[in-house]
Amino acid sequence: MTSSLLICLWISPLLVPTGPLLTAEPPDWEAAMKSSLSTLVDNQESMTKEKSKKLDPGQVEVREWPYEGVYREGGEIPPGYRVGGTAIVMRSLIEVPGIKKDKKRSESVLRGLSFLLDESLRAPRMGVGFRGGYDVRDWGHIESLETLLRMKELKLIPGKLRKRCHLLIGELVETLIENEIPGGGWNYSRRRRANSPSPASPFMTAPAAMALMRARDHGLKFDTAVIDRALDTLEAARLETGAFQYSTNPDRVTGEGFEAIQGACARMAVCETALWLAGRADTARVRASVEAFLEHWEWLEKRRSQTGTHNPPL
Repeated sequence: MTSSLLICLWISPLLVPTGPLLTAEPPDWEAAMKSSLSTLVDNQESMTKEKSKKLDPGQVEVREWPYEGVYREGGEIPPGYRVGGTAIVMRSLIEVPGIKKDKKRSESVLRGLSFLLDESLRAPRMGVGFRGGYDVRDWGHIESLETLLRMKELKLIPGKLRKRCHLLIGELVETLIENEIPGGGWNYSRRRRANSPSPASPFMTAPAAMALMRARDHGLKFDTAVIDRALDTLEAARLETGAFQYSTNPDRVTGEGFEAIQGACARMAVCETALWLAGRADTARVRASVEAFLEHWEWLEKRRSQTGTHNPPL
């Protein structure tokens, strides 16, 4: 059972309408789901200059769902955002039942898979390393790894692409391990000196730990101490309130702003889920983290519309 499904099962009682809502006409979830799938498929795009190039027989068009993000590299969306955004949308499409009988959806996922195979580790900007003080390449590595492993579990990888996917999965694991921050975890915002210690980002480290746990469970061989170090940084960032720091720094806890429940509610669930999968949290903590998101998401809506939402690296 996937972690996302477990979360849905735990919070389902929270979503039962009460009071006046009981008399309202029930929403048509089936129609909403179909509309959402159609929107995602229709909005797949190509950002390459070769999008009008004629395809060879049997060749699959490469298309993507780029995440806009908060910054640009040379005026362009960085490849980490493009790979990560594509992988996330692909997971949304493959998790809805019936994809093997849905030609448009399955073809869309295959185009996205072709993009992941081509771009997930394209050097130099998606290879091993970290450039400057802000680099989102590992977002792409994390989400690509998780999506490829999930497609493998669902038997959605075409036979002719299985070898390439298998090789890419192993290379993504190796790259994440190479890009680990000294001391554990991952962060897109780090000190500029190469290999210098920096605080981990809980909301980047948690999905990375889960992707590596899934890779381990698939039988990939690597030093799993990297997972333990990542989980240690998550526990160090967890506050008594249930919130998680924006960057792991237990010696400088304020409990305010990004460290208040309102400011942390978007990362609490992924952190608690990663810890729960490793036996370091219980279902009560996971449930509380989801409740916090449902209660405080309006604060995030206000915050995201403001400028200066990202602090510079230390």
